[in-house]
Amino acid sequence: AYRKFAPTQPSVPTTPVVSHDYRSEICAVAQSQIGYVEENDWTQFGQWYQDTFNAPGFAYGEWCDMFVSWCARQVGVSEDVFKSCAYVPSHVQWFADKGWLKEAYGAYAPQPGDLVFFNWSCAQTYNCDHVGMVIDFDGTNITTVEGNTGSGTPCVMVKNYSYTDDYIIWYGSPGY
Repeated sequence: AYRKFAPTQPSVPTTPVVSHDYRSEICAVAQSQIGYVEENDWTQFGQWYQDTFNAPGFAYGEWCDMFVSWCARQVGVSEDVFKSCAYVPSHVQWFADKGWLKEAYGAYAPQPGDLVFFNWSCAQTYNCDHVGMVIDFDGTNITTVEGNTGSGTPCVMVKNYSYTDDYIIWYGSPGY
């Protein structure tokens, strides 16, 4: 007796869906740099920005924003979710344009992986002076990792602020 068999289909491996906890990952990268100190105004973060964006001279520039941008690229966050910037006011404007800029002192509770924007004159404008990365918020105090900060030679360090600190103007909450 003749039996007709249907050909077997080769099994096709399925690609597992990989989900990232970008907030935790970016905070871990930022924390791994604690203690980094610039060398004669040069930083690895500025060098990365200079090389990546063909920006001559940025290896020796102010680097707080290049630091947080470098952290995002290390964990694979795309530019449309976390733009690389070297100039803090441009980053504030980018978050505003995306609808991801949150007012300080409002109802928004900053989350790990958010950016915190500072204005040393306490003015609520987009012309901010400094940026750091939120790594913790306990409802009262914010803990950050910041580059280009500290007394003496600028470095990467952990800093703590009151949620109501007058210098904190905005939070940028990337669309992770």
